[in-house]
Amino acid sequence: MSVSEEVDGLVRPHYGSVLDDERLTAEEMDERRRQNVAYEYLCHLEEAKRWMEACLGEELPPTTELEEGLRNGVYLAKLGNFFSPKVVSL
Repeated sequence: MSVSEEVDGLVRPHYGSVLDDERLTAEEMDERRRQNVAYEYLCHLEEAKRWMEACLGEELPPTTELEEGLRNGVYLAKLGNFFSPKVVSL
């Protein structure tokens, strides 16, 4: 079940939202909260991916695989080179 909210002209869904007549246990509420946090994280990661693709001019791996590329520093080094090629060489 999802509920939407408009922020800055964009409709942002809130997954795991509770309706007025719905009763949940504490465990169910915790699970919905975890799902909402995971959803928001993936949305922000996708936004970052699109921004990096625009800067680097190359297609990056799917969002679920992008984390490893960020952890090992390859994409961060490429971004450093994009912003300051004299300081960060590849």
